[in-house]
Amino acid sequence: MSENISHPGIVERIENNVVYVHITQYSACAGCHAKSACTAADKKDKIIEVEDSSGNYQIGDAVVLTGQSSMGMEAVVLAFVCPVIVVLIAVIIGSAMGWKETMAGLLGLCMLIPYYVILYVLREKLKRHFVFRLKKLKE
Repeated sequence: MSENISHPGIVERIENNVVYVHITQYSACAGCHAKSACTAADKKDKIIEVEDSSGNYQIGDAVVLTGQSSMGMEAVVLAFVCPVIVVLIAVIIGSAMGWKETMAGLLGLCMLIPYYVILYVLREKLKRHFVFRLKKLKE
């Protein structure tokens, strides 16, 4: 059974069957009464692109973005877990070759460049994989 994640948002603009939805993402503690005294409270505004050719949405509509929670886990793996693994493997290989720690560490950091270039090249394929659906909020 796959669970869904959802975020309320507002349709900001529509271009060529792509609906741009403005969402505000809050950290878990952003609603806490002590957030003004805490540096952990976080809030980010994001624009999410959703393909929709139905024509059911207009600028200013209140909507809900929904997606499978497994997409979030896959995104975390691509953004955080894989880069750490790439760095560690490169550092281990550099150390095994007898390089100094600084050179092995530099190799690890340099290996992130091709990793992120590959992600950039595959961005259209990733957009098709990480798909959100729109639903109008009932008023």
